[in-house]
Amino acid sequence: HVAIDAVSLGIWHMPLHSTLCEIAIRAKSQKRFFLKYILAVKNWQNRFMSVGSEKTDKMDSEYGVITEGKASILFPKNNKVFYNNVQQFNRDLSIAAIKIWSEIFSEEKQKKAQQKKDSDIKTQSYTFTILEALAASGLRSIRYAKELSNIKYIVANDLDLDAVNLINRNVEYNELSKDFVRANQGDA
Repeated sequence: HVAIDAVSLGIWHMPLHSTLCEIAIRAKSQKRFFLKYILAVKNWQNRFMSVGSEKTDKMDSEYGVITEGKASILFPKNNKVFYNNVQQFNRDLSIAAIKIWSEIFSEEKQKKAQQKKDSDIKTQSYTFTILEALAASGLRSIRYAKELSNIKYIVANDLDLDAVNLINRNVEYNELSKDFVRANQGDA
């Protein structure tokens, strides 16, 4: 399996426009699909963001609910744990980039497997792990869990114990396994 994050994609230090160009170049034959996907994400991103939820029976008066993509998270009304709604487009872009990368990764693995002696190897999908080093509320990790496929597991890391507790609460709130989205307290 392979762990991916912005560092392993080699794009963490680039401005957004350079990042888009780099990912599009790496996508090669899937370039058109990727660019269409990015435009769709950008056009629809405001529709996915809402405050409030049908899951109000699970939250107490200290928390509000933020829904983004397919994930809903409990968010402390006193805002002790970091949440940046401006980063929504970045989270949408991360999901799009990982989707394209995982397709390319699987295709390359499949080609290598077919070049070996046994050309009758069945098609299989390859799994990978994801590290979110500065997870805060865990929103990005939960979106990865709900919106991406072929993930072995996700490590949602934060140094702040309150953030780690919130990640665990949000994993449970989204009815995800704590083995699949693993909250971890540690220095990035």
